[in-house]
Amino acid sequence: MNGRGVLLDIARFKGVEYLQDGYGISNDELNKCARAQNVEIRRGDFVIIRTGQMERCLKEKQWGGYAGGDAPGVKFENCYWCQEHQIAAVCSDTWGVEVRPNETTEANQPWHWVVISGHGAVHGRDFLPQGTRRGLR
Repeated sequence: MNGRGVLLDIARFKGVEYLQDGYGISNDELNKCARAQNVEIRRGDFVIIRTGQMERCLKEKQWGGYAGGDAPGVKFENCYWCQEHQIAAVCSDTWGVEVRPNETTEANQPWHWVVISGHGAVHGRDFLPQGTRRGLR
């Protein structure tokens, strides 16, 4: 895949090293972060959301809950944001992009159900080497 990547550094925008596990990122925060970074989200963009979780795990040498445990991430409302902006892909430095624990117990990973099958957006993890993220703008 080839596309324009847009980094939304939510942790930096909020003035912290990393977001706490279970922190849900709202659509409003994504929009405000984009404005603060002077970037525009366009149709077909690959949006990369930095929470700082991967860097925290590297620093603490603790990966126990990384794969499927509690994590910061986008709220379910982000389904509408992805559709509104018509992005092609979204990834994060977390295992699954969406906030965990999930906002509901009625469905496991409900954001995935909508964004992947309903919207058709690709998602994944950000495997950029440590320190590389800071150079992306």
